[in-house]
Order: sequence, then C-alpha cells, then structure tokens
Amino acid sequence: MSNSGRAVVFNSNQTKIKIVDLEEVLKSVVGMDIGISVGELKKTEYLLSINPEIFSLTKSYESSVNTGFVKSAASELYAVYKTLSTIIQTSIQNVVNPHEKMILELLYIKAMKYQKAQLYMEKGYQADIYPISSTTFADRRRKAIKCVAQSFRLIGILEYVQDGYRLGDLASLKFVQ
Repeated sequence: MSNSGRAVVFNSNQTKIKIVDLEEVLKSVVGMDIGISVGELKKTEYLLSINPEIFSLTKSYESSVNTGFVKSAASELYAVYKTLSTIIQTSIQNVVNPHEKMILELLYIKAMKYQKAQLYMEKGYQADIYPISSTTFADRRRKAIKCVAQSFRLIGILEYVQDGYRLGDLASLKFVQ
C-alpha cells in the first residue's frame, strides 16, 4: 500500500493507527457488541454512501497527477479522501458474514442501487453464496451497517461526521510518519 508507515490520528484521544495496521485494528473489533445509537448508524450509512464518490475522486486525482493537471492544495484533500475510502473499504472487507459483506460491497463499493442489489442477492448469481429473500437482505444490511458502525466508532471516525450528515473539518485529520 502506498501509505505504508503512515499513521493517522483519528480521535480526540490522539489514537494513532498506521494505515498498514488498519486491517488488524478492524479485525480486532469484529464481533464486539457495543451500543450503537441511531445517530451513529445514520453517520455510518452516510460514510458508506459517499464511498463510491470519494473513491472516484481519488482515482481522478491519481490520473490527473499522472498528466500533471493538479494543484498542490488538492494533494492534502486527496490524502484525506484516500484514507477515508481505505477505512471504509477495509471495514467492509472485514465483515465476517458473506451475505452481509456482499451486500455492503454491492451497495457501497460498486454503487449498485438498493433494488438491483436486492435482486442480485435474490437470484443468487454467486455460486459460493446462496440466494436470500428481500426481507433477509434488509435484515442482513442492517446487521452489516451495525458491524461497520462499531468499527467506525471504536477507531473514532464517526466524530468527523457532523449533524446534517456531512463531513466536518477534515483538516483536523492529521497524518504522521
């Protein structure tokens, strides 16, 4: 990973997590059952929903760097967005239940519409994952979002989502070597 050796300060306690250690940190919180509020679930849904756009922006930035059309101020924003997208995608990859993981991948990585993802899971297009009904899809989606919310809460990323479900001052997200 290009961010190797970098650490990110995520919360007010100045917790430092190296990007290369992110997967291990997130695996350590899988299965923990901490109380998640409705607000925290909504913040998590917001972060998941903006992931495809953030991922697209970081890819656009990477291609513009290769062509030389980039301003220096964009590089800091790129680093923040790239880190945020990495956190979101790693959190999704660490979901244990295969149905829940697939639902999150379809909705929040591949940016598939809800009904299309639901139909995909009902038809059972993947040989290693059996088909599920629309009600099971909805239940699994809620459980998966709760799992990811617990990860986000424990690493402190939910603090950056403000009321009205928008990103707060990302300048306070600090990167250290």
